[in-house]
Amino acid sequence: MKQLTKSISDFILAFDLLHPINGVCFDAMVFFYTDKLVLQIESEVHIITILNKKIDVLYILNPEIRNRELPDMFESKHCEINFREKKGLLLKSVDDQNRSYSILIQPTGKSCEPVTLEEIQQRINN
Repeated sequence: MKQLTKSISDFILAFDLLHPINGVCFDAMVFFYTDKLVLQIESEVHIITILNKKIDVLYILNPEIRNRELPDMFESKHCEINFREKKGLLLKSVDDQNRSYSILIQPTGKSCEPVTLEEIQQRINN
């Protein structure tokens, strides 16, 4: 499915992340930047498009993100998204507590683990 946000589409195309059956799910190095924290973490990332809401949604699937009280879901209409050639996807926004943050997503693979893909498929079917 084609993404609605040009910078996300450019990112997917540049890193060849679209799988014809599984969509966009890949391994990445994710960098979180806040005024008090710099965190580097490996995670699978899943990108979906919700046509009826006209948004793209990015999920960072590593549970450690939520344990650290950091956002793990990003809607394209609620954050600034920029594609950085050969760097990755940069997201900037403000969380529920009004804290600014930036996230850089750098792909390290082109697919998620089979167990992750199976879990995603089960959620879609339910």
